[in-house]
Amino acid sequence: MKKYVPDFIQAKRDLMQFFGCTEDFYIKTATNCNWYIRELEGTYFVGYGKDGDKMNEAVIVRRDGEPYVIEKGDYTMVVCIECVKIALILKNSNKM
Repeated sequence: MKKYVPDFIQAKRDLMQFFGCTEDFYIKTATNCNWYIRELEGTYFVGYGKDGDKMNEAVIVRRDGEPYVIEKGDYTMVVCIECVKIALILKNSNKM
């Protein structure tokens, strides 16, 4: 178990570096989903989902006035706002 957390942290750093991000985000993979980006009255949305399922939609964050969408190779990262359940990984020795 000691190896999983540091490996995860390093993999996340590598991923953010791949996309050229200096900020830290919760990352949700949706590589098996169909997706689209649409604009409505100046607000951009990303929709994603699997065939036959309801599409989820989230508001795309703006960076320097533009939708925060980064395309690299075979992948696109969209920074968006979506209500999500998160799992925090905490170090027990830091418990107060």
